Amino acid sequence: MRNYSEIIKDYLYNQDKSLCDDCLSKLLKIKPRQTINSVCNKLFKEK
Repeated sequence: MRNYSEIIKDYLYNQDKSLCDDCLSKLLKIKPRQTINSVCNKLFKEK
């Protein structure tokens, strides 16, 4: 099973627009929304 970081990276890699945490949470069905924020902050710090 893929982790949230992989799911979010894969989704965003194929997008040509920015999305807010709420939008990503709904699109990717990841709850709670704060999970998106936490994962994205971690990914940002890694790159």
